[in-house]
Amino acid sequence: MFVVSMKTSKKKLVLFAGIVVMVIAGCFLLFGQGGDEAQAVSKIGKYNLSASNNPERISFLSQFGWEVKEEPLEICEIVLPAQFNETYQSYNDIQKQQGLDLSHYAGKTCKRWTYEVTNYPGQTEGVHANLLILDGRVIGGDISSTQLNGFMHGFVNPTPTDSQEGASQASSTGDTGTSSLLPVESSTERETLAPDPEMPEAPVD
Repeated sequence: MFVVSMKTSKKKLVLFAGIVVMVIAGCFLLFGQGGDEAQAVSKIGKYNLSASNNPERISFLSQFGWEVKEEPLEICEIVLPAQFNETYQSYNDIQKQQGLDLSHYAGKTCKRWTYEVTNYPGQTEGVHANLLILDGRVIGGDISSTQLNGFMHGFVNPTPTDSQEGASQASSTGDTGTSSLLPVESSTERETLAPDPEMPEAPVD
């Protein structure tokens, strides 16, 4: 009986240890970009995701060469749906190209901060930087034009070829000059963009 008891205890210990390892690994994969040294990787290499205050948000964009006006144009809440429709999947494809993945935050509420870009090549106005922020770090975003038949791409400052590809990708997802593909839940900034009547509503869970 003593030998059988020892074998059972060892099996339980091994099983428990396995469960602990899987939980730790899962947390690392899900939240591995968290903390003060949060980073992601894109074609420019590693970049910092910290965005807990306005200087950090502006500094985040400067990593990609963007200069923006100090005050945001708009601050609003975005509710990410539990299941992504085609629009969200297309938008998340942009995020994956820059080392991010919004599917990790499905069902969560984040904030979108919109800044006016002042140094976009060939564009003197109407270019916005959208940052999706949760718990003080960037989880997604884009650079987009509010002009008719405008463009949308990731944070990386594009070459002329990339810019054309970004415009084509934005058009294929139905973008006609909006600041972001994501629907707005609520706004806390007085200066807001006119709503796009063709913008799909986020699914109701």
